[in-house]
Amino acid sequence: MSFDARVVGGVSLKVYTPIYGKIKLNGAVKELLSTYELRRIDRISIGAAFFSYPFKSGYSRLEHSIGVAYLAQKLCVQLGIEERDLVTIAGLLHDIGLSPFSHTTEDYMVNFYGKNHKEMGASIIKGEVTISQDNQKPIPEMLEKHGYDPKEVAAIAVNDSNNVPQYLKDMFNQPFDLDVLDSVTHYSNCGFVNIKVRPVKMLRIYTIYKNKLIFNGKYINDIWKIVRARRCFYFDFKVQEKARMDAIKSTLQKTIEYALNKGFLDKNFVFMDDYELLHSLKQFNYCKDVVQDFLNGKTFPTILIKRVSRKQLKNIKESKNNIEGEIAEKTGIKEKYIVVSTCTYKLSNINCPVMTKEKIKPLHKVLDIAKAKPPKHYLFVHCKKQNNSTKKIINKILAKYM
Repeated sequence: MSFDARVVGGVSLKVYTPIYGKIKLNGAVKELLSTYELRRIDRISIGAAFFSYPFKSGYSRLEHSIGVAYLAQKLCVQLGIEERDLVTIAGLLHDIGLSPFSHTTEDYMVNFYGKNHKEMGASIIKGEVTISQDNQKPIPEMLEKHGYDPKEVAAIAVNDSNNVPQYLKDMFNQPFDLDVLDSVTHYSNCGFVNIKVRPVKMLRIYTIYKNKLIFNGKYINDIWKIVRARRCFYFDFKVQEKARMDAIKSTLQKTIEYALNKGFLDKNFVFMDDYELLHSLKQFNYCKDVVQDFLNGKTFPTILIKRVSRKQLKNIKESKNNIEGEIAEKTGIKEKYIVVSTCTYKLSNINCPVMTKEKIKPLHKVLDIAKAKPPKHYLFVHCKKQNNSTKKIINKILAKYM
C-alpha cells in the first residue's frame, strides 16, 4: 500500500499519506481498512490510462478515499457538523463499488448488474451485495458494531435515499465536492495540472445554506482554482495527449470484449481488481501479447486523429466493429491490433450555487471559466502494426462512414 497506518490510542488511527502527511482518522477506520472491499480498491487505479506510462499516477482509489475521508473530517470541524465520525466513514467508503480500472469498465457493471459504481457501493455498504472472497465480517456488520447505521452511511457516501441532511450528501455527491477536491490535489501533485492546490486551506470554499453545501463566494480565487484544475485536467490536454490516453483505455476495453465474447471472462469480472483482471486476461492466449504490452507500458501508436461532426461520430460508433474488420482485411493486420474509438469533449455551464454579497448565483454567472464551451468530437485510430499504405487504406474505408 502507498501509506502506513497504525493504531494510536483506542479508535484513533494515525495514517501517513504522501499528500497530507501524518493525519489521524477516527471511528471504525482501522477495522474497515482490513476488509477485502477496501483492500480491493487499493489495487484499483484511477483509470486504465493512469495504470500505465506515460500517465502513471502512482495512487490508488483507497489512497484517494482516505484523502476524501480526511477532508470530510476537517470540513465537519470547520462547519461545526456533529456527525464527524459518520461522515468520515462515508468518505472512506464512497468508492467501494468501483470496478477494475475505475470508470474504464463501469459500463460493464451497468450492463450486467444495472448499477453504476455509486449504486453498487450502496448495495455493498448495506449488505445487499457481497464481494468478499473470504469469511470476513460483512461491511454492514462492522458498521453496526461501531454504532453506524449502514443505510445512513450509504445515503451520505453515494447519495442513496435516506432521511439524512442534504449537506452531508453534498460532501461526496456534487460536481465540485470533496471527492473532486482530493482528486485535483493529486492531479496537481502528479504534475497533470499547473495549479497549486492546497486542499485543507481550500475547504473554506464550502458553506451551508438552506440545508445544502454550496460555495462561499468570499473565496472566489480558491473556487477558481478547483474549477480550473478540474477542467484543465479533462479538457486542456492537447488532442495528441488525449489520443495516447484513449489508446490505453480503448485497447484494454477491446481486450475485455474479446474475452467476454469467447466466454473467457464472465460478468463477475467487475468485482476483480486491476491486477486480477490483467492476470486473467494474460491467460487468454489470443490477447496475451496485448496484455503484456499493457503491463510494460507500451501503447498502440495513434495513426489517425480526425475532428468529426456529431452525425459522423454516430455513424462511426454504430459501425466500429465493421470498420475494424474491414481495416484488418484490407491491410493484413490482425484485428486485435486495430482499435477505432470516438470521443466527445464538451463543457457545460457549471450551475453550482455560490453565495455572493448580492444573492445566491450559479457559478457560471460568477466565473467565466465555469461557462459552457461547444463540444468537440474526435475519431482516433490506434494500430500496433502498420506500413506506409496503412493510413491511406484507413482513410479510404472511413470515407464510406463519413
